[in-house]
Parts: sequence; structure tokens; C-alpha cells
Amino acid sequence: MDVQVGVGDLLKLGAKLIAHKVIQYRLGTKHTTELATKYGRVKGLQRKTIYDGELYFAFEGIPFAKPPLGELRFRAPQPVEPWQGVRDCTFPRGKPLQKHFVLKVMEGSEDCLYLNVYAKKLKEGSSTTPLPVIVWIYGGGFQIGEATRDFYSPDYFMKHDVVLVTFNYRLGVLGFLSLKDRDLDVPGNAGLKDQVQALRWIHENIAEFNGDPNNITLMGESAGAASTEVMMTTEQTRGLFHKAIMQSGSSLCSWANEPDRSWPYRLACRLGYAGSENEKEVFRFLLKASPNDITSQCNNVLTKEEVRDYLMFPFGPVVEPYVSEHCVIPKPQSEQLATAWGNELPLIIGGTSFEGLFSYQSTMHDAEHMLSSFEAILPRSVREQSTPAEIRELVRQLKIFYFEDATRGSMEFNECLQVLSIKHFWHDMHRTLLARLPNSKFPTYLYRFDFDSPHFNHYRILLCGRHQRGVSHADDISYMFYHILSSKIDKTSPEYRTIERLIAMWTSFAAHGNPNCEAIAPTSWNALEADGPRRCLNISERVEFITLPETKQFELWDSFYTKQDPQLFKIKNKTTTINNKNKRHKCCTTATALDKSAKVSNSLLITRLNVSMESDGAPIEAKTSSGPIIGKGCKAVYGDEYVSFERIPYAEPPIGELRFKAPQPVKPWTEPLDCRYKGEKPLQYNHFTQQLEGREDCLYLNVYAKKLNSSHPLPLIVFFFGGGFEKGDPTTELHSPDYFMMRDVVVATVSYRVGALGFLSLKDAKVGVPGNAGLKDQFLALQWLKLNASNFNADPSNITVFGESAGAASVHYLMLNPRAEGLFHKAILQSGNVLCSWALCPLTNLPQRLAIALGMDEVEAATDAKLLEFLQRVPGEQLVKPYLLSASENLDDCLFQFGPMVEPYACEHSVLLQPPSELLANAWGNKIPVLMSGTSFEGLLMYARVHLAPYLITTLKEEPEHMLPLDLKRNLPLDVARRLGLLLQRTHFGEKPIGMDSVLSYCEYASYKVFWHPIIRGLNKRLAVSQAPTYLYRFDFDSPTFNHQRLKYCGDKLRGVAHVDDHSYLWYGAFSWKLDRHTPEFLTITRMIDIVTTFAATSNPNCPSVASELSRSLKWAPLRKDAPTIECLNISDHIKLMDLPEQQKLLVWDSIYKK
Repeated sequence: MDVQVGVGDLLKLGAKLIAHKVIQYRLGTKHTTELATKYGRVKGLQRKTIYDGELYFAFEGIPFAKPPLGELRFRAPQPVEPWQGVRDCTFPRGKPLQKHFVLKVMEGSEDCLYLNVYAKKLKEGSSTTPLPVIVWIYGGGFQIGEATRDFYSPDYFMKHDVVLVTFNYRLGVLGFLSLKDRDLDVPGNAGLKDQVQALRWIHENIAEFNGDPNNITLMGESAGAASTEVMMTTEQTRGLFHKAIMQSGSSLCSWANEPDRSWPYRLACRLGYAGSENEKEVFRFLLKASPNDITSQCNNVLTKEEVRDYLMFPFGPVVEPYVSEHCVIPKPQSEQLATAWGNELPLIIGGTSFEGLFSYQSTMHDAEHMLSSFEAILPRSVREQSTPAEIRELVRQLKIFYFEDATRGSMEFNECLQVLSIKHFWHDMHRTLLARLPNSKFPTYLYRFDFDSPHFNHYRILLCGRHQRGVSHADDISYMFYHILSSKIDKTSPEYRTIERLIAMWTSFAAHGNPNCEAIAPTSWNALEADGPRRCLNISERVEFITLPETKQFELWDSFYTKQDPQLFKIKNKTTTINNKNKRHKCCTTATALDKSAKVSNSLLITRLNVSMESDGAPIEAKTSSGPIIGKGCKAVYGDEYVSFERIPYAEPPIGELRFKAPQPVKPWTEPLDCRYKGEKPLQYNHFTQQLEGREDCLYLNVYAKKLNSSHPLPLIVFFFGGGFEKGDPTTELHSPDYFMMRDVVVATVSYRVGALGFLSLKDAKVGVPGNAGLKDQFLALQWLKLNASNFNADPSNITVFGESAGAASVHYLMLNPRAEGLFHKAILQSGNVLCSWALCPLTNLPQRLAIALGMDEVEAATDAKLLEFLQRVPGEQLVKPYLLSASENLDDCLFQFGPMVEPYACEHSVLLQPPSELLANAWGNKIPVLMSGTSFEGLLMYARVHLAPYLITTLKEEPEHMLPLDLKRNLPLDVARRLGLLLQRTHFGEKPIGMDSVLSYCEYASYKVFWHPIIRGLNKRLAVSQAPTYLYRFDFDSPTFNHQRLKYCGDKLRGVAHVDDHSYLWYGAFSWKLDRHTPEFLTITRMIDIVTTFAATSNPNCPSVASELSRSLKWAPLRKDAPTIECLNISDHIKLMDLPEQQKLLVWDSIYKK
């Protein structure tokens, strides 16, 4: 637990400590009060909170057990003896004896069993309603920690009507020495037994402090969370508390279950003991030893090899060697959790988004070894029951999962810390949920603390310095308790808002058993379902209810354990070779019989690597041209049943020498391929969360069929995701087909490469990377789907391709590609086409810029062959991270880096050899029906962007030429460009000054520049030559809670229908929830699904839900080239036919191009 800081930082810490003590002194008042407890009277002090000076009462240093001295050292605590008179409890008593984790000096006392009570209000007569009680157990790995205001001042909680209790418990060897000899009465876990004794005292006495003894919430962080779970398991505490919160820890964590390696004897020897391992002699020696000596040497008994094996603490919780009166852990926690009495309590559980920063210093100090120590990352319990060959195989799996390279020799520093997040914290919390959820009828709420403050995440700053970002283990403490490192912050800051949110949720849970409160509205934090996805409240600058991002990693770690074992966590060390085309390698697996009702052969082996092993329904087999596949029956959110086949490979993995190149058709397989589990999104960097996501091996598709058997085959709808060709997700997190499965259709979603991996282009034909690999992925997927449609009960002669944003542009590109003719028969383009500025990359030298950003030398002189050689060696994760755009390129609305481009030479796989504007008139896609659309305020997409980079708007005043689309600006003299730019300024900003006060005007301007004008230009070019019907709708449904894109871009204060807000009404996902069928939102879902599926079935979007709202004399008709106006179907609370409202300003944009 030692932390090393520089001399300068030590001086700053000292200054902060002094300042904190001064502030704490000033926050005390002169007013004292007395109360009676079962053991005697106590005197407390009225104090003020750091914010607003709100008053509360503090009773500190109340003894709850006899001092554990002399013969009581190492032993279970004894109840405190009553005292006479009034005990002064106006100041805290000593912390438990420990070695300071920064200063390395001894502090505290063996006499430490005291607690503190902080009450917002005391009793005022018999009519006073008692307050909810929150009991806090500190963390510190069972080695350090204290219940003082230096670390856990109650100021933030005291803004609410609660009683907060903190208490000390013994640490290290004094709290966790364990000896097997019954005569010695030291079975271990004295520190946990201190906690039990404190809870008993609280339950007996808290009513005197205006606390409700029937409404107590136990809460802890790290070792405190592990302790909380032990308290939920041991019968010693049944009924002593009523709710629980576990933050960043579980009793299953390895650091809470360290192995027995003769620690007492080794410690005694270190202190000079020269006798045998006889426990009575060792005990007598340690009983006489100085408490400072035994505590200071406690962690020094670890060898370097043990430290490198991630063995953190020698003295901690143990399975007690025999059952005694005070026993708290009679058998392993893994064997008790499923039947624990605590399953009868509501629970909040969660952690931080980068727990592994906890290991920053320990990894840094031994980096060469730790970064290459893959075997030590495996759970110790797994290794202990595996042969060397099996361990090597597990290491190989781990390398492939995380790095896609079985020969990887070492990890990057942050890669290692991310893995340790799962190893030390997240996976064991997940295991807790696996044990609890099937056995509890009480709500379980999952959260993820992801607020990354540059200055208020104190633990990260202490451990890692200010250069490192991320939300470390224990960073959430700063938003719950005022402490030494805290400072008083502005109430309008995001940090203060996060404090308010966290405290509001925790106190709401303590009061009512439900953390939903006004502070997080309109977000709804739902409890987990036993068989549902891991949905969590992600607490960042905004709160969002999402699928836990760490879930995918759990699937690998789960594969190390046997879930089928009734005790859940025993190890099954059988390695089996299976034909798993999805992974292309041997892996550790569990042979399980599939659901017998499906009558599928018991010999079929189901992979456990990167899958959850929990299917929604019975396995179902289908044949494809590539080989047999296994899918599953599913039930959609509104109860509709369908069949799902996910992660079907349509191409060889684009890794190694295939990186950047056109996809190769998948090689056939013969054994059934398990396609019951969600695949990966393409590798990408999420700038919103600053996390890497997805895999380079991503060329898979998903097929969802309403029926596999019907009298007539069903229409096939193929969807390409949007995301600017830099990000996107075809999986059910964003694109679950639940709404479509209300209708008789088959839906397919396709994963394609994005960013540099999908769109890098080199001019030298010899290297074979002309670009547009992502578009070529789409083309190959479409070929596969056309060939295999009938295997899923889909009609190969009735295929509709549709996409949103970059997905719409992708569909449009397919309509220009003569090789795609006949592969589909209708198209839907939502909020995008090939004329959008972002749909054709205008940037130059991107490969060279990328190579420079990644550290390549002498890039200017490098050939394309050298560039490719370098870029194919770089880990894929590094390729997607660099930001290459300049400020001037941002001003010109170059929104994305890599994207489609005109290929530099023709080859077998070419998809774009001319600018798309030159291909529109003769495109084969003019022969098929098309449905186009946009939203009524597309430009809200830019709201967050312009706030992050205000120069995007402020520069326009002096440089109006940036108002123009880049393709115009580049080809005009500067004076002409400025004149036309001023015309656009007057159109969208009027005469008012341009600045941050006109952000919404800027967003309106972006609606036209980035979306509506290119959409209508493309529409008009099509109408001029096409005889096939073309329909247009405008999505204008402005829900306060269900327009998820607007909420993401703009928060919950603005209204308007943003870019891709219609997505929420077509796809279910992690962002969504089940609606009441009578809500306007559900009505809009049914309208949108009716329109799309009717168009897919009949080439005409007029459906009953449209016809029923339009008057009989009106019909949504295809657009005509000779019509005086552009008519659209406006989809709002009601639907109606109208002239496109954007048309007037679009005439100004048309004039710009004409001029």
C-alpha cells in the first residue's frame, strides 16, 4: 500500500494537512450536547459543514469494545464496559495502528475500537421521525485506514437528513493474525469481528442519536466493500442492517483471499524469533513484541516473487480454521454467497472506470517484469489447479483476447493497468452478481463511476501525478467525503454537481431502497435482471444508463471458471480443442450439453472464450454457404419471439498482412459454429469515454429472423451503422432488432472496418492498399447475405439496404457501384448521402501524418511500402487513437479523419474511381425505389463540439469564408468566398454579432451545411434522371426523454430533434428502456417501424399508421422533378404532409453553388 511522492509533493501534503486541521477547527462551534447510550452518557459537539455552514451534531471517539490490549491482542473484541459520568466525545480518538502509506512512519494506536456518529438532527421530543442511518466501513486493503474527519468528514452527507456512522477496526497482523491451534483462541478475522461488534452497538444505540435502527444501510469501499459483503454473509449480523452499498470491491477479490503461507512464523522470524513453527511459541513471541515492531514489519514478510505474483497483503481475511462463538467466515465466501442472508437486502454495487490505476506505482517500479508477466495475471486459484501446459494455453487465450497476438511479449503500461482493473476488482464484483442475482428477489443496482476531473480525482493524482487521466480506484471517495486533499470548489462546477448527484443517490437509497432521485432525472436507474444484460448507471459529467463497458472482458475471465458448478466458482481445468471459427485458435472450453429440448447433439462443444454461456433460448441450427451455424430463440423487449444468429463471419479476419486491404471471403467450416453470442464492434477510439473499444477482427454480421418458416419468404432489411466512418457498433448494444421483430421481416446488421483500418489509402499499386476497405467490407457482406438469404427465410429478391448518417452514405456508395447492381432492390438513406462533405475525405497525406504521430522516423522520405510495413507492425489500438486534424481543418468542418476517397488506381476490388458527384446521373441505383430523410434540427450534433472548441464559431466573424462548404471554398478566390460566406451569415445569424451567444444559430447553420443541403442536392440530381419512386420524410418528434442523441450532445436542457434522433425509434439498445404502450414515444416507434417495413415489403412506405392520420384525400406520394416544392411527410406528435420547412433557406445555399 506504500505510495511514493516527491519532496515537493510531501511539503504540499503537509501544508494541506495543516490547512485541513485549521478548517476543521473553525467549523466547530461552542455548542455541546449530551445523550444517553446503553453504556453511558456521551457529550458531542455541534459542527458546521464546509458548504453553507449547515449545522449537524458530531459524537466522536465513542468506545464500542474494550481496548484490544494485552491478552486481548489478536482476539475477538469484547463488549465495552459501561462508564460513569459523561464521556467527552467532542473529538476523535486514535486511528488503528498502521504504517503511514506515504510518510512510512508508524501512527495510530492498538487502543482503537471507537466509532463516530454524525447526525443532521437530534431528537426533539417523542414525535421526531428517526432518520435513515448510513454506516461506513473504510478501505485500505485491511492494512491502512481510519474513521476520522481527516479522510471521511461527513460534510456532504450532512446536507441531507441522515445519520452517518464511521468506525475503526483493527488492521494488518493485529486484526488478521490466524492460528490453527484452538487453545490459542486466535482463529483470525479479529478486524471483521470488530465490525460485527460495531454494528451491534449501532443497532442497540442509534435511536438515541435520532437514527432509525430499522433502516440502516451498510456501505464500504474497496476492503470496506469486501467487509460489507462478509457482513451480508455471516449469520453474526443478520438483522443488524437493511441495505448495502459495495464500492470497488468484493469478498471474492484475490486481495481479500490471500493464501496461507506461514505468515505468523515468517513475521516472528523477521522480528528475531529463532524457534520452531510451533504456534504456541510463535503466539507468545508475537504477544510480547512491540505493537509498532510487528505492524511495521507486517508487509516486509513478502518476497519479491510473491509481490510479482500480485500477492498484496500477508494478513487479511481468512477462512477460519475452526468454528468458534465469534466465527464470521467458516468456509470460502464463494461457497456462501448464493445462500447468504444478505440476498434479502437491496444492494448497490459498482466501481470506477479505471480501477487499475491503483497499481500504477507498483507496476512502474518493476515495469520490465510486470509488463511481461502474463501468467501472473491469471487468477491464482485457476493456476493452482492447472497444469503448466494448461496455464500456457490460458495465457495464449488471454493474449489473443486482449492483444490479438498470441506471441505478444509484453504489454503497454496502460494496457497492463486496464487488465488489472478486471483482475483485481471488476471481475470479482461480476462474480458476486452471478451468485446473487439468481438467488435474490431484492433489487440490485449497478453503477460505474466515470467522472474524470483534472484536479478533484485525488487518489489518481496522488498515485500517478497530474499527467495521467482516468478514474482510479477510490477516486469516488472525494465526491462523498471532505478530506485532507479536498478543497472548497465552485458550486457551478461539474465536480460539485457530481458530489450532489452521488450523495443524493446514496441518501435516497438509504432512505427508500431506491437510488433514483431528482438529481439524476430524467435518467432512470433500473435494477439488474437475473438473466438480463449488465446495465449500469455511468456517472460522468452526465449520468447515463448503459451496458457496462467492462462486460465483454468478463466473458474471457468467466471462461476460466465453471459456471455450471453449483458452487459457481470452483475451477474446471479441462482444456478442449474445438472448431471455433470465430476465434481461429484452440481455447479452453467447457463441454456442455445443449438444451435437451432442442435435440441437438450432446457432443457439440460450445466455446466459452468471449461468450457469456447464457443464451436467451434454445439453440437453433441453420445452414449457410460457409458452413452450419447455431443460433438461439429470443424474446424481444415487448414479448415478440424471434431467432438470432450473431457474429457470423463473412470474411477472413483483416489482421496481419490483411490489415488495410480488401476483405477476403471467409473460408468454409464444417462443424457447427456457435453464433449465439454478441460479436465485437470494429476497433475504434471512443472520444466521449476516452476508451478503446472493439476488435480488429470484426468482419461479422448478425441476422435476426421473425420466423424461420413461413408460407412466403420475408423481406430482408440490411443495415449499415453510422459514425462518420470512424466509429460505430452493429451489436445489440446500439442496434437490437426488438422493434423490427414486431413485424414479419428478417433484419441483418453488418460490422465493417472504420477509421484508418478501414480507409487508409496508399498510391503505390504494388502495396495493394488503394483505400475504401470499409466500403469493400460492406460489399462482401451484402454478397454473402444475398447468397444466404433463403437460409434465414428471407427473400433474396426482396432486399432493402438502409443506413443512417455514414451508413446512409455507404448505401448511396453501393448504389453507385455497378458491381452491386442486383444485390439489393430498395434503399433507405437517413440523414446522409455521398454529397455530404464528411462522406468523401478531403484531407491529404493522412498515412504520413499517422506514421509521424505513431513515432516513425524520416516519414517524408518513406515509400508507400515502408509506410505500410511500419503501420502493419503497430498495434491496432495505437492506429485508432491519434488525432490528426488541424484547427483550420476543423474550421472547414472536416469532422473526421479517414473516410471514403477516390481510389488512386483501378484494381479488382475498386468501389470508387471517380468523385461521387460525377457518378450520380448514371448510377444503377436510380432504378430502385428510395426513401430519404433528415431530422428537423440535424445540427444539434455540433452543440457539444462548438462548446469544446469555441473558435469554431468565434473565428467566423473575421473569416466568413469558413462558412462555405470546403469543396466550394477551395475553388473560389478569397474575396468571393468571403462575400458568399457573409451571405450565409446573414441567412443564419441575422444581424446579431456572432459569438457563443449564437450557438443555436450555428447549429441551425450546420444543419444545412453538413446535412440538409447535400441531402436535397442528391435528391434533385436523382429526380432529374430516375423513374423509380423517391419518398422523403422529416423526423420531428421531440421527446424530452427518448431523443437520446440530443440528450447526448446537448444535455436535458435543450429541445429539438438532433441528427440521428430517429435511431431511438427504430432500434432498441443499451440506451433504451421499455415504454408504456400508450406513450407518444411508443406510438412513434410503431409508426417508424411500419413505414420502414412496409417500404421494405412493398416499395411504398404508405402503411396503415400513415393512412389513418392523413385525410382520405391525401397520400404520401413519390416526389416529382417538376413539382414547384419539395413535399415531405413530417413525423412529429402527429404526422402530416407539408412542404419541407428548410426549403426557403436551401434556396440561398443553391444560389451559392450557382454563383
